[in-house]
Amino acid sequence: MDACPLADVGKSAPVQGLQRALRWFNSSRAVPWLAFPAILWVAWRFLAHHVFWRDEAHALLIVQNCPDLGDFLRAMAYEGTPFLWHLGLWLIAKLIPLTPERLQLLHFVAVTLFVGLALGLPRVSNAVRLMMVFQMPMVEYFTFSRQYLWVIVGLYAFAHVYLRARRSAWLFVILFVISQVSAHGGLLALGLLAFLIGEDWFAGARRVRLVWLLPLAGAALCAWQMRMPPDIIEGHRVWRPFFTERTASFVGMFARDVILKDAAGGAFFAAFVLLAFYAAMKREARRAVLAAFVVVGWIAGFFLVGAVKYSCPRHHWLLSYAIFIFAVILFDGAGRGPWTRWAQAFALGALIFGGNRFLKDYRFQAEMPASHSAHAAAWLDRRFPGRDALVAQENFIEPIMVYRQAPGRIFALGRQQFIRYVVWNHPSIDFSKDEDLRMSPRLSELVDDLRRVPRDVMEARPVVIFGVDGLRKPRDSSISRISVGDGSRLRLVQVFSGAILENYLVYEVESRP
Repeated sequence: MDACPLADVGKSAPVQGLQRALRWFNSSRAVPWLAFPAILWVAWRFLAHHVFWRDEAHALLIVQNCPDLGDFLRAMAYEGTPFLWHLGLWLIAKLIPLTPERLQLLHFVAVTLFVGLALGLPRVSNAVRLMMVFQMPMVEYFTFSRQYLWVIVGLYAFAHVYLRARRSAWLFVILFVISQVSAHGGLLALGLLAFLIGEDWFAGARRVRLVWLLPLAGAALCAWQMRMPPDIIEGHRVWRPFFTERTASFVGMFARDVILKDAAGGAFFAAFVLLAFYAAMKREARRAVLAAFVVVGWIAGFFLVGAVKYSCPRHHWLLSYAIFIFAVILFDGAGRGPWTRWAQAFALGALIFGGNRFLKDYRFQAEMPASHSAHAAAWLDRRFPGRDALVAQENFIEPIMVYRQAPGRIFALGRQQFIRYVVWNHPSIDFSKDEDLRMSPRLSELVDDLRRVPRDVMEARPVVIFGVDGLRKPRDSSISRISVGDGSRLRLVQVFSGAILENYLVYEVESRP
């Protein structure tokens, strides 16, 4: 899809000036070179401000606390995801101590690769190159040091190789890697493999190629790595029925995710994609139909997984970026035509409206930390250096653990043992434990857990840390003193509030006067 100006909409000087500016923006080689450092600067600002939350800290604690490969594999059995991202971190941790800051530097490598690949897409206008960079999902993908951005890097790498050599064996290597990064990456890899096989078939090359086995092996390995141990918690073990009240509400959420959480920008994005299929139907109808079947299969697969098992916008946005890559591929095959200027207009609309939402989320994240884990860790190091901590919900303590410089041991109240990282085999780790302390059933359960703590642990006067979800104000769900009933009580000593995801209540165990 070559760069070309928008339609001539007038002869006045302001309109002509706007046309020249748009023509320069869409076709100038200077735009990607100027945008590259600017985008990386914005992404670095995200990372510099960001504080690790539980999902990021969890991967880091696994690689820090698994000294050998056997320990690592036993830990990964509970993760429900392919191992490649974690294995890479584990190997790096063998060479250098892996801290949150160093993990963010590694994530910045993925950011740099993505931006470079996006701005270097061949035979498209600059508006198309930029339209998916400045979308709301990138606020999270730039910020959170997890594996999802690597899937998008793989998708863009696939597009680069495909647009230069449709039958390159490297395409299948890329699909294998994508399938090992995340389960949803496995779904995307299978769809792209089906597209490549279908293209060979329509082109008359109907011999089985050995390289087809590589993505198939990747999908099988992905499924094998996601096997669940028998003692995994019920919430991860059970598949929900498909037709429930939740399914109806999930339809709307899924649709909003796929159009990138923005109605106006999403409308332009959808128009861009539909136009790509229209253009392909005019020139390569069989190819367009094949691509449509793949996209429908992706949507069905992502929707089914979200409805009955794991529902998360960060998963669904991967589908949006995969569909965009398909649109670029279809436009390239269709060549120039009357649709070209409309594609540019839709891309520009998606860029403008998506960029507006991107900036709003950027400002929101700049004003509030994702988690108060770093603040809580620094405060605990100053006030209670080396002091053991009792935790009510294990998943909330992990971010504090990665930031503490003078840590004590962590005792999980639910499972009544010390832990180094969360293993998903006990109800006390689940998010359902995040309830109001003032509710008598929750308070009674907490007191019962405290009474079962070994005496030597309680006599060391540990702190008790209770996590509160960012949607709830910690002070509103707290009690200043909690009687344990054995001559001890808890006294509220600090409240950390105002974070987007994780806030904390800190209690000190003290003897009654």
